[in-house]
Amino acid sequence: MADGYVLMETSAALRRQKEAAALEGLKKAAPFESIEDATLSALENGFFEQLVLSDTSAADADSMRKICTECNQITEMQLHSLFNLEASIYSDVPKTHKDYQQLLDLESILENEATAWKVIADLVTSRTERPANGLLSQSTIQASSEKDFVTQWKMQQDAICDAEVVTSALEEAYGKRFPVALLLSTLMRNNPSPAELLFGDELQRLKCRDSSAVNGHRELVELAFESIYRCLRAGDWSFAYHLCKESGMGLFSGNFLSRRYSQSADQWTKMSNLTEGATLYDRRLKWRQLAWDASDSARLGTWEKAVWGVLCGNYKAILPVAESWEDEVWIYSKCFVDIATEKAIAKSKPVFDGSGLPAHIWQNSFSLEDIFTAVATSENSVVSGQSENIFRHSIRCALLNDSKDMLVEVEKFILEASALCSSSPSGEISRELRRSTGSGIRFALHSLLLMQRADIAVDPVLFGRCCYFYVLTSSSSNPELWASYLSKIPEDLRGDAVSLFFSQGRLTPSEKADFLAAMARRDLESSLAVFRSFTYSQILSNPLHIGDKDAATFGEAAALLVNEEPSIRNLVFAVVNRVFRSLLLPEPVDARGFHRLFTRWTHLVHVLLNMDSDDVHASLKAETFCWKSYMAVLKSYSNWHVVEDLEEMVDDFGQIKEEARLAGYHILSTADWLAEDPSSEPESGLDFDTDRNVQLKVLRARTLSGVYAFVIAVLNSPADRPEEVSQLKSMLEVSRLIMGDFTSKIGNLTQVEDSFEKVKTTAHRISSDIRYANYLDHSLKRSIGQFESDWKKLRDS
Repeated sequence: MADGYVLMETSAALRRQKEAAALEGLKKAAPFESIEDATLSALENGFFEQLVLSDTSAADADSMRKICTECNQITEMQLHSLFNLEASIYSDVPKTHKDYQQLLDLESILENEATAWKVIADLVTSRTERPANGLLSQSTIQASSEKDFVTQWKMQQDAICDAEVVTSALEEAYGKRFPVALLLSTLMRNNPSPAELLFGDELQRLKCRDSSAVNGHRELVELAFESIYRCLRAGDWSFAYHLCKESGMGLFSGNFLSRRYSQSADQWTKMSNLTEGATLYDRRLKWRQLAWDASDSARLGTWEKAVWGVLCGNYKAILPVAESWEDEVWIYSKCFVDIATEKAIAKSKPVFDGSGLPAHIWQNSFSLEDIFTAVATSENSVVSGQSENIFRHSIRCALLNDSKDMLVEVEKFILEASALCSSSPSGEISRELRRSTGSGIRFALHSLLLMQRADIAVDPVLFGRCCYFYVLTSSSSNPELWASYLSKIPEDLRGDAVSLFFSQGRLTPSEKADFLAAMARRDLESSLAVFRSFTYSQILSNPLHIGDKDAATFGEAAALLVNEEPSIRNLVFAVVNRVFRSLLLPEPVDARGFHRLFTRWTHLVHVLLNMDSDDVHASLKAETFCWKSYMAVLKSYSNWHVVEDLEEMVDDFGQIKEEARLAGYHILSTADWLAEDPSSEPESGLDFDTDRNVQLKVLRARTLSGVYAFVIAVLNSPADRPEEVSQLKSMLEVSRLIMGDFTSKIGNLTQVEDSFEKVKTTAHRISSDIRYANYLDHSLKRSIGQFESDWKKLRDS
């Protein structure tokens, strides 16, 4: 007893060590959120390439099968990646861990989706490959054996074929989640001596042991039958048979052989004989009676009865082990096929005509519709609750070939999904909602796309709503994907959908810009309408307080759209100019705000000024060019100011000073700097800019006087005597530019008075200092005299 306790403690300690190591490894792995985003994005892009970028014309049955198969494979690929991730990282992590729970949830959703696509693809394939001739009566089927009869008969029964397709698909899906190769290793791991698992007469040995030993071995028996059942559930009968033998159940394994259909032509012929046929078939009935009685036995465990139930078609014995909606559908479908086939065999020979069959053989007779009614009203609340899942509805509708009901279910689901999305407190779609509801919307939308390609009428409003909420819950950051789906929305609803999606806070400025550009290639009108609305509401409504994200969105979107559509180029020019003016008009001037916004829009300005287009208003383009030049002055003056404040002279100070001088000189020498538009009427669509000329006049004086002050400050900085004389010459030259046509350029003397006085003071200092005499030529003296004369005239006037 003590040894057992120590063993248990050691085992628990080792388990805790493994869990601790697994949790530490989990910290180093990629966050689950990143894994989930990558998985869902890969899914969405895969569906996009398969169903949207490919040929969208009406598809024949073979094309539909290929599409559904591809959709299944896309989902299976991502599901397989998650399984590998679970095995490599999460195997020793406690299942109560938040990330592990989220991983299991995501796996479950993808399993449901993959299964639904698999069922639809297999049903399309099966229905396409069936013979087109009418049904044959059982008496006219020319069969060479019992198995041959069953094969021919099933091919003539649409309901049976469809049920077998669903059964097979559900088995395949289950087998991928519970590989049968792992079942035996699980059994061996829990039971080091599988040969001790006995059946039939061998079980009597257990009676010689004490009660605890008997109970222990009975648990092992149940464990063995659970593994056998899971093999059967996965559709692997041969491995289930092998597992019986490996578990020491030699007698029970014979029952797998008893239910198989005979391939003997001689036996099939003898079944027409009253005596021999009755004897042969009576064996089959007795075997079925034995299996049925065992499945109803109160002495046997739940899993053992379930295995007997699978062998004889007693669904009531199997239902207690059902764990999901898929399990119950598989149980009913398998029993449905099993009993219907037995009926057909019984009625295939006149000697039987069904009258010799015991009553209980017929009690599992039901239709395909009955299957889903029974599952929906299951006593298992988990199963009945899963019936409302969109993936399960699609399997039901596909099996019943009921596209109308599928449309009804999709509409109900989308209405519920839209309510969930709209009720989000922050207006954003949560990760949990995107994972659960978003996956259902993805499946519903692509189901509708397939219906359209199959020439099934789909309500445009339903389709449009489905497109919108799919894009809204999408994890993909592919703007082409967003635009492609939204462009499929009916035209009268599309504009609002594009606008609503564009306004989503989760989109970055770059994503919004790329989305509008992608949308413009599909629906230019909707894209431009959203861009204009955004421009007026977020940019022009309050240009002094444009948010960083809005500024970036406008800059990036405009740079893309002006290349897509020439008609908005004048609008973009006008908006850019208007905003720049708005920042520089208030007193004091918001030079820092202008600098910040211009920096954000540098690429846009570059695109605008380098467009070779005759449809751009010359005055608008000229103004933008002026603002680019003004920005160059601000930048160069800022660089000079920083360097000038340094205590030590930097090597390139002279170059920095010269760049500042040239930038200012460029503006001061521009004759039509910020010239007013000679046209009295604004361009079409630019009614927001009716006071442009008034603003230009104010800013022309303000910017020119400011630039002049910058240049004079730069040229008035300390230098050696030759350099000072050279700087004075430049000061006199730029002063001459300002004084020329002073009234139209500046008008108000107070804006330049201080700068003129600085020039006058510098000129007087240099001209009156004997140390500069050798550097003063006649030309410079004349320039000084001309400046003093012009300055006096301006003051006097």
